[in-house]
Amino acid sequence: MTERSFILAAALLCAAACHKRSATPVAPPECAVRADCKGGLAGGLLCQAGKCTGCQKSADCNLDEVCDPVQKHCALKACFGDACAAHEDCTAGLFCVQGLCLDPAKPLVQSGQTCAVVLCGSARDCNPGQRCNGRTFVCEADLGCTSGDPCPANQACNASSGLCEAACTADTAVQVCGAVTPCVGGRCVQCEKDADCGPGLACNVAAGRCQGPAACASSRDCAVPLVCDKPTGSCAAARGPCDSNEQCATDERCDSRQGLCIPGACVRDRFDPNNSMATAARLVPGSYPQLTLCGREEDWFSLALLSGDTVQVVSDADPLGSFDLQLVDSANQLLEENAVAVEHLIGSTGSYFLRARTNDASAFYGLRVQVAHGTACAHNPPDAHPTPPQALPLPSGPTYSWTVCPGEATFFVLKVAAGQGADVTASLDPAAGGALQLSLYDSDGQTVLARDSSGSAAPHVAATLSTAGVFYLRVAGLNDAVSTSYDLTVRLLQ
Repeated sequence: MTERSFILAAALLCAAACHKRSATPVAPPECAVRADCKGGLAGGLLCQAGKCTGCQKSADCNLDEVCDPVQKHCALKACFGDACAAHEDCTAGLFCVQGLCLDPAKPLVQSGQTCAVVLCGSARDCNPGQRCNGRTFVCEADLGCTSGDPCPANQACNASSGLCEAACTADTAVQVCGAVTPCVGGRCVQCEKDADCGPGLACNVAAGRCQGPAACASSRDCAVPLVCDKPTGSCAAARGPCDSNEQCATDERCDSRQGLCIPGACVRDRFDPNNSMATAARLVPGSYPQLTLCGREEDWFSLALLSGDTVQVVSDADPLGSFDLQLVDSANQLLEENAVAVEHLIGSTGSYFLRARTNDASAFYGLRVQVAHGTACAHNPPDAHPTPPQALPLPSGPTYSWTVCPGEATFFVLKVAAGQGADVTASLDPAAGGALQLSLYDSDGQTVLARDSSGSAAPHVAATLSTAGVFYLRVAGLNDAVSTSYDLTVRLLQ
């Protein structure tokens, strides 16, 4: 190499080295995963192409999140949290439901939704739209499947809709997908990329469908604050609260209480069939949301209550609809009736029943059951005698220390000779706060011959003749909040 060539080569090497040292360094990526972004998962930012960015639509977020239309951050849906993963993560007595620690006796309301504890052993115990968490055994919202979630045999996940659809194979493609739609990766898809679609259409890869720029399957497909307008199947501004069925899709109806469009078909709830006393579903204190009455049916529920209990049941049925709630005893005797709430002090330990009815084509409602324990009533007679066939024989003359419990009645039977009448007087201590109603019935147990509801300390009834030599005496308290002790004196009239 000549001296000139050596100097030229050295100059070129120096220039290259100097250029390399002076080049602007490449900035390292902000994130590799979402947890690397400010605030981690709770911060709501996404990690996309190495940068922490906000969301544009809820489909960008996890299934238990929505895209906040103002902050453009992913935020947890109502009734979802991150406080727990199992019941043992919560304070004793609370249950872990969708990441929230909930008190079964005190439902939580978030963003207009009721967050309640519903225990389950299988999906049958949960309402439509829910599934049973097999680890915590509580009903939780069914958020749908993801591409990584297993679906039942012979099904594949449509990640766009979150639904499991019929799966296909090379052998079943024509039968499952039809002659036009190809089977790709076990799914029937129209497209895998935009080029597979026609002019003006784009491929929704998750759904495997070609669609227009504003088309949607759910609001998760729409850029916030737009929502999926079901009547048109496109992303649009929210219509606002509905006040008529015309504002909803053809398969929906307007729930005037919530101002929301809900499924028009009445879906049986998790307690069906429970349309009679014999098939009544057992309830314990707690909340039971999302119940339905379909086709003017009745719903029956049973409660095991103790003497002295005060039970209160509150419904949240649509106030504009026709809804009736009754509390009855095991003999189907009406104790309380109201459209909104029933409350009653229980006299005898046993089974009691709630009866929900409607005159509308369907009704959507929830129940909240509360029971406060009190002092048991000292029954005398100890066994129940609530109807004439169960009446207790009552002799002539005085008898002492009878007790009628709150909300109950005792029937006595008096057998007399032909032509005889009966005269009955009760005596009680008015200072104890109780009062009685005495009713004297003919031998059919239905015809009232005499009645005293005056509330006096010595109520009295009498009749000169019965049709078959039998009288029935009914003793009931006038104050359902207290038990009443009394004595009876029976005189036979000639």
